[in-house]
Amino acid sequence: MNLKTEENNKLFFILFIITLLMMAFVFMIACIFIFSSRRIYKNILLIIFGSLIVFLCFIILGILILFFSKSNKKTHFLFLKWMNLSFKIFYPFIYIVSQSIRIDKDKVRRLYTQINNYLVSKQKIPVVKGNNILLLTPHCIQWAKCPYKVTNDVMNCKLCGKCQVKDLVELSRKYDTGLSIVTGGTLARQNVVQKKPKAIVAIACERDLFSGIQDVKCIPVLGIINERPEGPCYNTRINISKVEEAILYFLKGGKK
Repeated sequence: MNLKTEENNKLFFILFIITLLMMAFVFMIACIFIFSSRRIYKNILLIIFGSLIVFLCFIILGILILFFSKSNKKTHFLFLKWMNLSFKIFYPFIYIVSQSIRIDKDKVRRLYTQINNYLVSKQKIPVVKGNNILLLTPHCIQWAKCPYKVTNDVMNCKLCGKCQVKDLVELSRKYDTGLSIVTGGTLARQNVVQKKPKAIVAIACERDLFSGIQDVKCIPVLGIINERPEGPCYNTRINISKVEEAILYFLKGGKK
């Protein structure tokens, strides 16, 4: 799955550069403070400052490797860990900077999900059987006026086609995957703990995907952002072909 688009590259690069410039300014102020300090404190501050610079260079190099890495090419486990760690450490700074220059929160959260998907696409993933894949989606995918509750049991769906629960049920049956429709993040986490999937295809808004992906450890998650033609949390939609593509990605062990 190649999710590294030109638009994502541009936003990521701009925020990265602005963040580096702000960090450079902070470090310059820190240098002035250090060299104006008393000698007894200066050596200690220099050691701390030097260690921070070395660590920051390590993180920046990891981000640059991520940025310039080739799409659809698997990456060595250690390099992947390096890129993943660098991105997760650097992202909060990018987010803070994005808010200071008033970039839409959802746009930056979408960037997080898409880079997560890109990193997953570079993993050497073993073939995952359908019953070890969990489709996870919020209840707002269901038609708001539907009298049948599918959060307790997905099989309560009558497959009327008024919403895309029907499509998800059919995909789940076709590939023998798990399917959970949840009312919130807590229930989503409980489902993951109870079902113990080896791979997750998560459908949600930018905010919920951002927090959900961070919560899940050691399980590859492909996030798919839902569509909200009638506003947030109400009769949401999803690109079913993207969901199927994500399922097939895991079923084929990371191959198209």
